Amino acid sequence: MFSKLNVALWAIPALNYFSQCSGYLFAPDDDQVITDPRLPVLFDIPAPQTLLPTPESPVAGYWTSSFLTTTTGSQYFLATGVVVSTQDQLAGYGFSLLDLATLNRVSHSSITTSFANSDIIGLSFAGPRYKISDLSTNGLGMTVQGDAENASVNLTIHPTSRALYYGGSGAWMYVDKPMYGWALPAAQTSGNITLPFPVENASAPTNETTGDAAVAIIDPSASLTWYDHLWGHMGLQEGNITWFNLFVDDKAERDGDHDDKELNLALVSYLLDSVNPPFFSRSIHVRQRDRNESALAIIPVDRFEPSSDPSAIWTSPLTGLSYPQRWDLGIEGRGLLTISSVLGDQELVDPGSGGTTYVGFVTVEGQFDGKQVSGYGSVEVKFVQRLP
Repeated sequence: MFSKLNVALWAIPALNYFSQCSGYLFAPDDDQVITDPRLPVLFDIPAPQTLLPTPESPVAGYWTSSFLTTTTGSQYFLATGVVVSTQDQLAGYGFSLLDLATLNRVSHSSITTSFANSDIIGLSFAGPRYKISDLSTNGLGMTVQGDAENASVNLTIHPTSRALYYGGSGAWMYVDKPMYGWALPAAQTSGNITLPFPVENASAPTNETTGDAAVAIIDPSASLTWYDHLWGHMGLQEGNITWFNLFVDDKAERDGDHDDKELNLALVSYLLDSVNPPFFSRSIHVRQRDRNESALAIIPVDRFEPSSDPSAIWTSPLTGLSYPQRWDLGIEGRGLLTISSVLGDQELVDPGSGGTTYVGFVTVEGQFDGKQVSGYGSVEVKFVQRLP
């Protein structure tokens, strides 16, 4: 979606993998300090939250990717976002909600030409079926609301995760111009989901039913959101981008030896190929979790191989685009990960513009620093063709 903006819409992340009969373990960060004044970053957080698109930075976007566990144990993956452009006076927004047990999915996306700067005051944007806004005066907490196909979400995102500055300082090269951004990788999340069908254990006192719908209450101790704010020149005119947000750890915790767990990593990688102008980028950001540290390693990716196996490719019946469902990702000097989508049909298509973005929940297996690791996360794939 959002092809007129030529923007990769969602950067989709995840966290701590843990395999058990009830599903995944989503454990939010509990950092008491969000920013680190020792780092030579280009801007303070949350000052850029109030940044509107300008001629110097004509595109700005706000994204949330939430990994949710309800009080009855049901689990969902939710991706939402809004991208605004001053040049086109457009705002694109939408969301995708995936049930991680049944793999049932609902989504909504839209582009509106009614956008004006007055629609965003600080961090506050409201479309007909989507809203994101500040939670408090410090601009770090926020609320997210959306609805589609008789399903709706109402989330509160709490600032409990240390800020991650993309590029190390908050800036990096995107095709031929700079882009800026930062993230809260694993912020605690509360709220509810309303579904058009009963949820498991809906009679439990923490859930409510209204007519044929069921309201599932989010467990904040087992739910998290990766929040991204990006702005600048997102000028991919012709080419493609694949963006991974992954959380992996070694197998010690799942084998019951909690004290021996050495790796608990947040990873974000974007792999960009621009045809015209020519540009090529392969790197990954790596951060160790559970240490209240700001340290961030940026490492070249020395292997990126989307699968060409026909059994690992999904072709959209709506757009005809074919999306890989498995990737090998080599991290120079550190390891090799195999990433697999859990469902082919995770494409977002805007019915008005025909713009598309693929947003997929994935699992991860591989090696890192000589240890076997596994995890989960998300992938975003965007194909961009030059407009006539």
